Formats: sequence, structure tokens, C-alpha cells
Amino acid sequence: MLSGCFTYVRTSPELVPVGQTVRLLVTPEGASEATSFSEVDREEPTLEGTLERREGNTIFLRIPVGNHPADGPLTRQLGQVVRVPVGEILTAERRELDQAKTGFLIAGGIGLSTLLILNIIGGTSGIESEEPPDIDFHLGKLFSIPIG
Repeated sequence: MLSGCFTYVRTSPELVPVGQTVRLLVTPEGASEATSFSEVDREEPTLEGTLERREGNTIFLRIPVGNHPADGPLTRQLGQVVRVPVGEILTAERRELDQAKTGFLIAGGIGLSTLLILNIIGGTSGIESEEPPDIDFHLGKLFSIPIG
């Protein structure tokens, strides 16, 4: 759900800071290193990951490949660093927090929680103690069924 709080904004590959999450639409040649370990669409290769570093006209992108358990309940993300020539990048988008979506998500969560609590309180306030009904059918030492 929290991924809905983010959006991608088109940018230039040169303006993306190191450590930023990016999504790159590249040529098939630009995705050649990633195809060996990740499923990449051949027609519109899109690489998504974290910008590790730049060297000349090449950027190095860490693409997640799975999770590895770390100390405690947290996990660290494993990734493969691939080399992408800047000339092979068709479009670049950086990930940024969408404040409107985040606000709606928080407001919706608070609203649903409030409705749930009010429903629970309203449902339990009308409960009265009821006496068990008379049982006409008895099983035990005596077997009796009253008729009439």
C-alpha cells in the first residue's frame, strides 16, 4: 500500500542523485546485462533500481533480485549492479513522494478505523442478557416429549 504514496517524475539521467530510486526505459542493448538475471521486456526494456554511481558516460544501477534475512525481523535487499551507457537510456524517471496520495491514504485509514470502532461500540451496546429458552425436549435419565 505504501508504494501508492510514491510517483515517478521524468528527469534527465545526469540530474538523478546517487542513491535515488530510478526507472529507466532503455534500448535492448542497454538492458543486455540485466537480461541475464532478471526478466526484462524485450520490446520496451525498463530497468528499475537504485543509482549506485556514475563513471563517465555510464551509470551503474542496482536492480533488486530478492531479499536476504538480516539480523532481526528486518530484511536487506539484495541486488545486482548493472552497467547502463547513458546513450542507451531513452527516458529516466526518479521516484518521489506524492503528498496528495499519502494524505488520502492516511485519511482513509483513519476514517476506516473510526468506522470500525464505532461499529463495534454500536453493536455491543444493544446486547441484553437473555435467559435460556425452556427446553421441551429432554434427554437424560428420562426421555420425554410433551405433547399438547
